[in-house]
Amino acid sequence: MSIKLRLALLLGLLLLVFVFCLLALRTLERRQFEEALTSARRDDAKLLGNWIDLRAASLRRFADDASAWPQLATFASAPDGTPDWAARHLDPLLPRHGLDALWLARADGTVIHHAALPGFAASSLPVPAPALATGELAASDAADRGYFHLSPAGLLEIRCVRLDVSTPSSVWLFAGRLWDLTYLARLGDLTDSAAELAPPDASAIADALGETSPDPDVPAPIVVLRPLAGWDGEPVQNLRLLKNAPDISFRIEADRLKTRVFLLFGLCLIASLAVSLHQWVLRPLGWITDSLARHDTAPIQPLLRAHTELTRVARLIVSSFEHREELRREVAERRHAEAELQRTLEERARLGRDLHDGVIQSIYAAGLGLAAARKKLATDPTATERHLTQVADVLNDTIRDVRDFITGLEPETLRDDSFAHTVTRLFNAMNASGAASADLALDETLASRFPVPLRTELLLLIREAISNALRHGQARHVSIRLAPDPDEPDLARLEIVDDGSGFDPATSRRGRGLDNLAARASAQGADFHLDSAPGRGTRLAFAFPLPPSDEAG
Repeated sequence: MSIKLRLALLLGLLLLVFVFCLLALRTLERRQFEEALTSARRDDAKLLGNWIDLRAASLRRFADDASAWPQLATFASAPDGTPDWAARHLDPLLPRHGLDALWLARADGTVIHHAALPGFAASSLPVPAPALATGELAASDAADRGYFHLSPAGLLEIRCVRLDVSTPSSVWLFAGRLWDLTYLARLGDLTDSAAELAPPDASAIADALGETSPDPDVPAPIVVLRPLAGWDGEPVQNLRLLKNAPDISFRIEADRLKTRVFLLFGLCLIASLAVSLHQWVLRPLGWITDSLARHDTAPIQPLLRAHTELTRVARLIVSSFEHREELRREVAERRHAEAELQRTLEERARLGRDLHDGVIQSIYAAGLGLAAARKKLATDPTATERHLTQVADVLNDTIRDVRDFITGLEPETLRDDSFAHTVTRLFNAMNASGAASADLALDETLASRFPVPLRTELLLLIREAISNALRHGQARHVSIRLAPDPDEPDLARLEIVDDGSGFDPATSRRGRGLDNLAARASAQGADFHLDSAPGRGTRLAFAFPLPPSDEAG
């Protein structure tokens, strides 16, 4: 993975982290706001409960005071009661204590007295008749009880209390207060909300609590529901307070501004980081890459003029290029020197082979001729003269060969004579004593296809082979053949066979002559094969590739 791709992934990761932090901050702020709204709902519900309890407390105090009133107990204990006393003493209590209706009743459901403010027409007890008839109210452990009753005139808040009377049947006082629009408006003013009565069904409650705002940034109204339980404990109505959420538009706008500033800052930071990385890291790395790929210091020139951490790297690259150029020159000079040395060594080896296979063999042949002339000096002067003439010819040829080796020219005999005649003269010179015979089968047409340097090499090979056969093998017959290879038309085969003593190639010490033969064959791209055994003579075989006809000498 390239550095550019890694940096791009890093910037992308930073952007994702930034967006995640932004969303997390936004979510945290919304959660805090929702918690604040929840706390406000709890406070409003608590405040509403306090106001309701306060209203119920005044009703409870009236009921408690009435239950401790002896005259009321005396009135309730009378068999038929005294209506005039109730009209004079009970009815005026209604406006004085903010009551809308009042009932006195026995446990059997008999109403002793009923009083109500003008406009309130309900006269029946605000309690189910079966409860009184079955003695449910009388059997209640509570001395007083509060509940709500839905009457034709509206919702009544009832407080009932048992009076301490001397009659066998208990007497109960019911005090009621109407929850009319006036009271609801007053309650709304006290709680800074809109108060209303709602049906007790569950769907209405769910609709009220599930009310949301169409704008996600604008909070939904605060809804507080207070169930108003009846005689049986089941809600007969729900008091619902609908209150606008606190005006937080300024806070929302401030949060939006803060979010925009944070977003702009993050984007600017990431963009600045991206530009800085490109300008100070990726771009110089690109220059360095181009310089290394092109092996040129031109791309890193701006980096050399700058003064950054990568300037040192650029200078090291320039230094490495200079050292590499020096090393390249040194390697070239060393290779040239090695090539010159190799050529010198090869030339020395060639001269050594030429001297060994040419001059030394000729001198050795001259020595043999002189030895033969010495033996016949006293008995056969004519033969002695002939041997001396041959020795003189050999020495003259040797002098020419030495001169040719010095001047680098091929032997003159190959330019003047045919290949077969040259080989014949060579064998006669080597066989100065005349003890051996030769069988020559040389294809002159084939030999003419070889260039003069190759014919010279063939002549040197033949000279070395004849010398080895006569000197070391004491051969009496030597066969020399040059012909095309019958199996490979592009090859020429040279075979030299003698009937000398032979030797074992695996165990005998190889002399320089055999090494020279192998080296000369290898230099010409020829295959060399040696076949010899003690008492069976020696066979030397060479397979030379034929040059194209236009290269013939």
